[in-house]
Amino acid sequence: IQDATANELKETQGEALRADQRLMAKRFFMRALTMGTATSSRPTASMGWWDGRMAETGADGAAPPSWKGNTFNTGHNHYDTTGAADLALSDFSALKREIREHGYSGPLFLFMNSEQVEECENLAGWTSAMTPNSIIETVATQGFEAIKQFQGFTIIQDDWITEGYLMAIEAKIRPITMRLPLNKSAQGLKLWEGPYSAYPLQEAYYSHRFDMAVCHRGAGAVREITTDASYTNPTFTF
Repeated sequence: IQDATANELKETQGEALRADQRLMAKRFFMRALTMGTATSSRPTASMGWWDGRMAETGADGAAPPSWKGNTFNTGHNHYDTTGAADLALSDFSALKREIREHGYSGPLFLFMNSEQVEECENLAGWTSAMTPNSIIETVATQGFEAIKQFQGFTIIQDDWITEGYLMAIEAKIRPITMRLPLNKSAQGLKLWEGPYSAYPLQEAYYSHRFDMAVCHRGAGAVREITTDASYTNPTFTF
């Protein structure tokens, strides 16, 4: 460390901050793309967006609340498949309907992997035009790449979302929330000293205590692009 330049130390710190951002992005998509596991464990029997498992053992058995003339049962599901190997315009319409029918009327964001962006370029009505507006500018400040507006969605390309999946959310509210320690001094990215008191930076390490959870279950919907009839959770490793 004594031989390190100021720029080298800044780069080490900068990489830790970038790694923390990557971790939060990965956790965000994991929570958004993972439906309940239908086990007897209450926290995981039904979770994420409405997943059709609200009546499973360990879940609370509550159906989504009605909205205007729309009523729902405990099998109501926002995790579905396209039923085909390729995207279609009807997939966009279905995602939009699943959010709007619960009363969420704000701007809609649609996250997709770069592979799906290439697929969309072959759909009717897809053009390269993107008109800047306040929504696009806000997305950019959050580190996401908004590539266009299409079928009522602001399309966001991000390769942290698993290839073969689409995720739509309503952006007027915050559908996914951060879970943080109650003790404010324990929040955020922390640098912990190593085991040697005389050399606290030797074997020092960073940690960040947090998690995320869907808090507005009707404000998002997911599609897996597959011919399978049943949705499969993507795999994430941490």
